[in-house]
Amino acid sequence: MRTELERSSPTREGINPEYIINFLNACEKAESEIHGIMIARHGRVIFEAYNAPYAADIPHIMHSFTKILTNTAVALAYGDGLLRLEDPLLKYFPEYEDSANEYLRACTIRDMITMRNGQERSIGGNEWRPLKTSWKEAYFQVPFDKEPGKTYMYSSGNSYILSYIVQKLEGKTCRELVTERVGRKIGLTDFPWMQSPEGVCSGGNGVSLTTEDMLRLGLLYLNKGRWNGEQPVSYTHLRAHETLANLV
Repeated sequence: MRTELERSSPTREGINPEYIINFLNACEKAESEIHGIMIARHGRVIFEAYNAPYAADIPHIMHSFTKILTNTAVALAYGDGLLRLEDPLLKYFPEYEDSANEYLRACTIRDMITMRNGQERSIGGNEWRPLKTSWKEAYFQVPFDKEPGKTYMYSSGNSYILSYIVQKLEGKTCRELVTERVGRKIGLTDFPWMQSPEGVCSGGNGVSLTTEDMLRLGLLYLNKGRWNGEQPVSYTHLRAHETLANLV
């Protein structure tokens, strides 16, 4: 059952309301297109507002915020003992081993999560969304030309491959896994998540969430994986696989 988030006031939670007003004025001055805002302090909502025609119950398609859900799914698979951070990427894709160079052979799950996989270039959702063929194949067609673990390069391709791995190990999509193990406990709405032609959640983007859904996920992480006395995601596992390394 979805429990209501506790409400409070900025003053009661030690926040000068003037700070929030200044923030809103700065957003308006910058002509920021804000659809909805929720601000929480000490786990309580102290401000909430929406610009018409948007409202609290209208979900939005997320881009990089989606990676939080993918990384949460990786943490769950890690907690289930199905993968390790130091596992080579090719452990899960042995079909590419014969043609792999030294850089691809050295790439690990940790390198994927921390966006240091050593590929030649990044891969964005705009490149793959029109593809009707295998996204996995498209990923491995991009050369690995640097030593993994050394150079940071943000790439949604990494998140897709992590999503692919989780689905292979758990026998369910990242959406199904997160919904069953986390979403129902913290009160997420029944969120849709775009899939590839291979039937795998897109990993780096494509989730639709409400503003409150995003806040609930943020509160889960701020509380080190705890929610109402339960521990949907182990904090040890969150830290071990460095989920917080690429939340955006």
